[in-house]
Amino acid sequence: MAMHIVNEYQGRHALRQGMRRAGRFLGALFIAVGLGAATIPVLLGFLTLMVVFFTEEAVEVPDEQTVTQLLVLGVVACAALLVGLRLVRGRRRIALFLRRFRFSDATATMTYAIGTAVGRGWRLVTLDDAAVVPVGVTRGQRRASRIGLWLPLLLIVGAALWLFGGPGESFADRIIDGAPSDEDPADFGAAVSARLAATFGVLFLLVLALVVLAFLAVVSIFSFGSRRAIARAEGAKAHVITRRRRLDHRIGRIVSHARRVLGPRLIVVRVVGDLWRDVVDRLLGVSAVAIVDVSEVSPNVIWEVEAIERHPGVSWIAIGQRDRLHARTADAQAMAMLAHHLGDRSVLAYDTSAAGLQRFSRSLRDMLEDAI
Repeated sequence: MAMHIVNEYQGRHALRQGMRRAGRFLGALFIAVGLGAATIPVLLGFLTLMVVFFTEEAVEVPDEQTVTQLLVLGVVACAALLVGLRLVRGRRRIALFLRRFRFSDATATMTYAIGTAVGRGWRLVTLDDAAVVPVGVTRGQRRASRIGLWLPLLLIVGAALWLFGGPGESFADRIIDGAPSDEDPADFGAAVSARLAATFGVLFLLVLALVVLAFLAVVSIFSFGSRRAIARAEGAKAHVITRRRRLDHRIGRIVSHARRVLGPRLIVVRVVGDLWRDVVDRLLGVSAVAIVDVSEVSPNVIWEVEAIERHPGVSWIAIGQRDRLHARTADAQAMAMLAHHLGDRSVLAYDTSAAGLQRFSRSLRDMLEDAI
């Protein structure tokens, strides 16, 4: 039977992709609500510290109603952040990528795909051949975490120096002094009203500035947590398996890291010794889809396809380098065995050109969505 090779694939589940985008949008809204709810407790804590350090007045113990309101805000903030992060994450699925070792085209192509379209909803796991580089979080996520951590801190320090230093006081004095004097007997009522309006305006601006500073502090704390999550993801993108008795524990850790909000996108597993078949079999047990590169058909490739078929809950997708697929350099027996296992599946071809990489990434994303 001839191999059906396609260069592009159009997905059938556009509604599912639209719902996933809507979920990410709602997740971002929930995160914003959570950060906003956490602003009030942080602001009150900041004001309490100011009273303690800059005045000699004793801090009053808040009454029961105030404590209850703060607890409610804390619960709302935690719940909104948890729901928002869960919606942004979506359902992280694991795909096992199987290819011939030291085949650089396959490695480069899949690295590009997981860094763009595929990595938004999928985490790839593959075996190490000392030629594939693991992929942690994206550069944009690392940059956003740095900006979210340091920019609010710089703004807080700058605003605090302005508000409580000379410039802020001079600004407030100019506004208040600019109002008509209440000593003018010509229009005493208007002068008093203008002076009160200026004073309340300054107080309003001060309160607004304090709220903004508290919100920036919350954003900075949240970004600090993101930085820690990114560090964990970077540390979990490569694993080494040396002993069979530790296999289940190591696979469990791989699954745990892969399903986090900020998890590694391409996890590389280095296997020491002759455990690679056991590792592949266990990874298939936790994967939703397997991606098999059939650019060069070998006995190992046939074994991997047969191992996939021993897991009825795992779908599999065949890909291959375009020139090699059309050349068909494998022997006739191996090709016949592969054709038997392929059935009516199409083989998605790829090349390393810029347009080819983009087309392959979109097509593979759609094939993964349709495979589940």
